[in-house]
Amino acid sequence: METPKRKRVLNAALKALLASAQTSAAIKIPATFISELASLSDDKQKVLAELTPEQFNELLTQSYLAALNAASAASDAKQIKALLKELLDKVNVIKDKLGVCPSN
Repeated sequence: METPKRKRVLNAALKALLASAQTSAAIKIPATFISELASLSDDKQKVLAELTPEQFNELLTQSYLAALNAASAASDAKQIKALLKELLDKVNVIKDKLGVCPSN
């Protein structure tokens, strides 16, 4: 465990990296990312604190893109599920019209 003084220096270095992040205006640093930084072990925080601003910006960009991809995948899955439900409903209507027993 780090000493309180070392921990303060480490937190200051991480805050400086966050403040100097030169990401595009569209990329906001999410609060969850910041809280995840704070919850990392001292060793992992030390590695982050030693990153150059360019390396840290790349990490932020990758994190942002991963979040976008996850949101997009969830949205796509929801749309596919709705489409499948609509198609199954249409199949059931056709089966009813034809007098075919629906399979369960």
